[in-house]
Amino acid sequence: MKIQVQCSCGKTFSVDGGFAGRRGKCPHCGGAVTVPAPAKEEPAEAQVEAVPEEEAVEAQVEAVTEEPGAGIEAAEERPRRHGRARPDRAPTIDPRSAGGWQTVERGLGIFHVSMVVFLAIVFGFPFVGFLVAFMLPAMRLVLGILILLCLIGSLVGMIAGRVICCAVPGKTGLQKYIIGSILTMAGGFGLAMLLVVASTQSKIPEAASIVPNLMYFSGEILFLLFLRGIGSYFKSRTYESSVRNLIIFDVVLTVAMPALLLAALAGKSGGMLLGGVLLFVVLLIVMIVWYLRTIGAGRDLIRRNLGMSGRRAKKARTMAGRMR
Repeated sequence: MKIQVQCSCGKTFSVDGGFAGRRGKCPHCGGAVTVPAPAKEEPAEAQVEAVPEEEAVEAQVEAVTEEPGAGIEAAEERPRRHGRARPDRAPTIDPRSAGGWQTVERGLGIFHVSMVVFLAIVFGFPFVGFLVAFMLPAMRLVLGILILLCLIGSLVGMIAGRVICCAVPGKTGLQKYIIGSILTMAGGFGLAMLLVVASTQSKIPEAASIVPNLMYFSGEILFLLFLRGIGSYFKSRTYESSVRNLIIFDVVLTVAMPALLLAALAGKSGGMLLGGVLLFVVLLIVMIVWYLRTIGAGRDLIRRNLGMSGRRAKKARTMAGRMR
């Protein structure tokens, strides 16, 4: 026996009578609907009136879930027809690990904001230096203290954000990446401080400074692998591929650009050196923007799969609450 279902989008479709009282998704708009109880027996002519069989089969196969939140979120992930690319599908999140993922989302948020503040201070320092020339000495002192506090706060925030991300559920296998990132970068910072202190006592070879930089770079790669693992866990091929491409871009930029600048210096060509510096700055800005967008996308991915945000998901949940 078929049951006619009327969606709030105005479309009508039919499902099998066994789905009466259960919740599902509209095959037209993806919104949440509740299958009504079966009506009284109708003549055969009335039962024949239905939408095409292809849509009915799709509604029966895909439409029903016992968990309202999961069903609504899955509506955004359902593959569309007519040759469009198949979106990513996310696994069902164990309620026991949901708290850990919420903590990771907060950690990424703290790291994201702190990094934006840090970059704003670094790139805005030349403009601040220009303004300082027109300030009174007392105002210069106050501004300098504020900038120093913001700089220290942003650095502490970036470290704290990564530490908070250690709350990622252990079964994901991602803790080794975030912990390795923290330890590697902390070791690089400590080694750099030792080299600074040692340089005041005796001359240190310039090649020694490469080691802390390599440790910083390794820490960043481990953090990107952590982000890539998030995409892998939530079965987001798009996000996983984006992080992988960012890692490749980061490696190429780190290896190729210093070599290009050294070649320009060896050739003693001012124009080539200036071009290399400009190219390096442009690519560095591209990488920074890409990096920040990747962190933001990672937060959105976690929140979407936890049902914490998303306009479509919020609208669907509101409609589902009214229907109940």
